[in-house]
Amino acid sequence: MWTLPDGEGEARGGGEARLERHLWRIALEVQAAGIFATRTGDVWMEPALRELSPRQSEVLRRLLRGERVRIIARELCVSHSTVRNHLSTIYRKLGVHSQPELLARMME
Repeated sequence: MWTLPDGEGEARGGGEARLERHLWRIALEVQAAGIFATRTGDVWMEPALRELSPRQSEVLRRLLRGERVRIIARELCVSHSTVRNHLSTIYRKLGVHSQPELLARMME
């Protein structure tokens, strides 16, 4: 298993969360090194999106693919209210107040 330097992240979550943070750092280093050309304004590199949990990221990805709350809930085996709670957290973290505002920001 990958570990963060100096045991960083040990108190912040389990192995999955540590691995995700480590992969984000690798992605940022690769981008900074210019190894792979990324399109300008790549929305997934926005700092606020790195603060989303894996489940919140999945909900956002599905929403951006055009899936409705009902479908997302069914596919993730959670209730509609759980998906809506994830969306509320996403809105707060990204500084938006509604689904149309979120989609507009993500599609810029």
